[in-house]
Amino acid sequence: TFEIAGLHVEGSGISKEEIDDWAKARLIERCERIDDIEAFYNSGSILLLPSYYDEGMPATIMEAQACGLPCLVNNTACLRGAIKEGETGFFIPHTNTDMWVEKIKELSDIENYKRFSIASAERATKKFNENKTNKKILRMIFNSDIVIQKLKNK
Repeated sequence: TFEIAGLHVEGSGISKEEIDDWAKARLIERCERIDDIEAFYNSGSILLLPSYYDEGMPATIMEAQACGLPCLVNNTACLRGAIKEGETGFFIPHTNTDMWVEKIKELSDIENYKRFSIASAERATKKFNENKTNKKILRMIFNSDIVIQKLKNK
């Protein structure tokens, strides 16, 4: 079964009735606000993000990988840096349901899953590390011509 993190938002495209029907049919376990996101990710196996919209780099993908979850995401330009194809997850066209099923089945092999899970956690630690990101930002700021010129003028 699937879990949906977050609350239903009117106008989101999925009605409350549809979500209730999915829960009754046991297709999803819950759709609610998640306060302990790490525990939520650790209770799962795979992150599925078939979102149709280009929404930038969602924190969801970084958080899931940090918890060792392989990620299956829609094949959109904005997500190209989010995962490493065939190592930490897969890019799948959102309309290709057969491919979504195929990749979920591929990750059901325990050895394959372990390989993806380890790679996901390692990649998140290296690529999405908060301290590294902060250092890069500071380096960009302090290596800018404007800052260097101001420091020389003091």
